[in-house]
Amino acid sequence: MAKANNKVVNLDPHGDYPLANSEATRMLAAGLEHAAEDKGWSQRTIAKMLNYRASVVLSHMALGRVPIPIDRALQFARLLGMDTAKFLLAVLEQRHPEIDFVKVLGATAKT
Repeated sequence: MAKANNKVVNLDPHGDYPLANSEATRMLAAGLEHAAEDKGWSQRTIAKMLNYRASVVLSHMALGRVPIPIDRALQFARLLGMDTAKFLLAVLEQRHPEIDFVKVLGATAKT
């Protein structure tokens, strides 16, 4: 168990928060915190800006309970002021940890 945003997070990959250790989860949590501190945006406000009906979905993503959707990664990154390429790569790695995306994309970029 560990604490994230003063909440106990189960780091067991088979527990309630299987993605808690992923870079994408850490980046999203930091982005949400940054938006709250710097812009005064609540998680509910951000959820509405992202067209989610409930803010709990963002909470679940930021805690690692559910994966971040690949098709929304760039939208999240832009809204929260994150590096879009780094966040997209982190989300891809979160969803498909068996693939070395740096190697695959590096090879593709060279051709």
